[in-house]
Amino acid sequence: MKSTRHLFACVLFGCTAPSDSPPSPRQTDSADGEAGEAFTSESVRAASEPVGVAVPRGVGHDASITEVWLDHRATAALSLDADGGVRLWPTLPRAQADSAAVVPIRVPIREPASLSLARAGDQAFVIGAIDTAQSARVIAIELDDAGQPRVRERFTIPPHDPLLELHVLDGGERVLALGVDHRLRLYDGHGKRLNELSKYGVSPWQLRLAGPAEAPVFALVLAGPTRLQRFTITDDRLVELGEPHAFIMDRGPNQNDLALLPSGRVAALLRRPKHRTNQWSLELHDLDSGEVRVMWGEVETSLRPRLYIIDDARALLEDGSGAGFWIDLSAGVIMPAPFELPAALEQLPPESHVIPRREQLPSSSVASRRSTSVVAGLRVAPLGSALVFDPLDADRHHRVEQRLVSVTDLALDRAGGQLAMVMTDGQVVVETLGEDRRHAVVGCTTDPVRALEFTDPDHLLLLGEARVQICEWVAGKVVSEVELPSHEYAKIRPTEPGAGQLGVVTQFGHGSHQHQISRLSFADNRSSALESVPKSEFSSWPEIDTDGRSLALDHTGRHYAHPKADPRAFEITAADGEPRIVTIAENKIDIEKLEPSADGRRVAVVHTPHVESNDYAYEYSYYSYDPPRTLSVWSVADDIPELLWSTPADRSMHMAWSADGSRLALDLGQGVRVVTAEGELVFERLQHDLEIEEHPDVPEPPQVPEPPTVDPPACPDEGEAGGC
Repeated sequence: MKSTRHLFACVLFGCTAPSDSPPSPRQTDSADGEAGEAFTSESVRAASEPVGVAVPRGVGHDASITEVWLDHRATAALSLDADGGVRLWPTLPRAQADSAAVVPIRVPIREPASLSLARAGDQAFVIGAIDTAQSARVIAIELDDAGQPRVRERFTIPPHDPLLELHVLDGGERVLALGVDHRLRLYDGHGKRLNELSKYGVSPWQLRLAGPAEAPVFALVLAGPTRLQRFTITDDRLVELGEPHAFIMDRGPNQNDLALLPSGRVAALLRRPKHRTNQWSLELHDLDSGEVRVMWGEVETSLRPRLYIIDDARALLEDGSGAGFWIDLSAGVIMPAPFELPAALEQLPPESHVIPRREQLPSSSVASRRSTSVVAGLRVAPLGSALVFDPLDADRHHRVEQRLVSVTDLALDRAGGQLAMVMTDGQVVVETLGEDRRHAVVGCTTDPVRALEFTDPDHLLLLGEARVQICEWVAGKVVSEVELPSHEYAKIRPTEPGAGQLGVVTQFGHGSHQHQISRLSFADNRSSALESVPKSEFSSWPEIDTDGRSLALDHTGRHYAHPKADPRAFEITAADGEPRIVTIAENKIDIEKLEPSADGRRVAVVHTPHVESNDYAYEYSYYSYDPPRTLSVWSVADDIPELLWSTPADRSMHMAWSADGSRLALDLGQGVRVVTAEGELVFERLQHDLEIEEHPDVPEPPQVPEPPTVDPPACPDEGEAGGC
């Protein structure tokens, strides 16, 4: 029978001859192949231990942070963002404010369902993760002397042995895992199963860990009815302690409502007797004697508060109002056995009602209270793409953030060696490519900058809401300034170093009789006065005129427009020539943006598939459907256009060519990139440098200036009428 099964397996999967070679990296540790064994690659690394695979450092989150985990000693943290990205923070700002030591590490784990972190040395960490298929993975990240991280795979547990929970214990050498089969397993740090706790009729489905890192305490949450069973780890054996203790809860047990105190002798049970009430009750069950102490009180919102057990004497409630409420656990009143919580908390003894001490919690909100982590007196809360590290026994906290680069306009100088950007916060920054040198332009303008352009390598034209300035950007010195009326759209068109024109729409209208364009010229970086553009010259400003077909104008005078009949192409018309149709697609497209290089040899086009629209399906075709955008760069120097490269594009992508057409700057929506005309990457910046700020927990009230003192008028002489 065995040979028959073997033959059937060979037919399905194929067979190989026996070999004396070492087991493959995904071979199980034991020969019996029981469920619960981990797959490990340590056995094949015994001969020569590799140093691991390098992982990026200094790259923050690409989306808002949704959850945070701390290690057992609150010395490192893991954060998860809305896109499933994970970052390791190897040093927390509480211990060191040096941003070079705090910068995060990109963890090669995507979209985990849960995470666990342990420090395994000064520069080593072990991370356990359960994914959405309930398989598990344990990795180690080590930092070299230069602070650069490398990752090693420790072991995995496959999805055919799904897990409910995985916890890496302090030091990273032991791992607890609770399976869907209700078996509790203890592994060493490399996937060898050391012991297992499995009893008929006992169905653990949650774990509780508490206590200090050097003396942790453990408990199992059992189902039907809800009970808590303590256990300990002795000589790598899982040993039960005492008998299970039963609880009556107002909903299924979770990590918030049923907690273990650090001593391991008392369990805390949080209940809310009524829906939409600000009342709460807290029961403290002595797991040895069965004694129950109870207290109750109110918070400021009708939401179920988050419960943090700080130590055996204190707990903290966070209700989303921005405040925290400190509870003295010794204030609990002993209740006679058997205890059953009354329907109305007012029926409890009067002395059981407590008034918690209120304290302002930084970055506390309805949403963040469910994503916050508190370990060893340190509270860490997400705030968008930032993390707030708040020591609970201190009155100050740190805010750590690595913001995404987001710009509203950008420009390259003539040679493509300098990139100027307007950040969304209004700051103007110039990057010198190839030198990793950044300069924030200050002193030039207090007007919010809408657009900018290099007039020469040393000067920028800055277009604001009320004025246009030409600025010597290194020195922060304004060399020319002209006041502008209210305007809608604008186009900056440099022609030679220090010279060019600016066109602005000073009156917007759908017809030429309503539309008004004004322009100013500049030479030697000095601007002339603003003048009106005659309607006969509107075609010289196709980017801002009223012609729906017009797209752009290059420096050679060639005009780019939508063709009259071919929705797969665009049209190029020389100043003294016939229109030329340039077909760039096989199917119909809609061109949203077109940017020619100054010499007209290359064209960057943002386009979407054409969407047919009709009156009956208008809401579906226009509002509901957002077609994918593509940026394609074409060489149009010859009669037959050549596609150089293409890439997905963002809705509001900004583009800027260098004057020689050799480089193209792109706004990615989240970051900027400079590429050659052929698409080769020259420069990329996705995020700003890490920012670490220290703030008081309670913001200081704004200073109200005192009214100026006014000296009383001098008294006239006594002889004059009126006197003093």
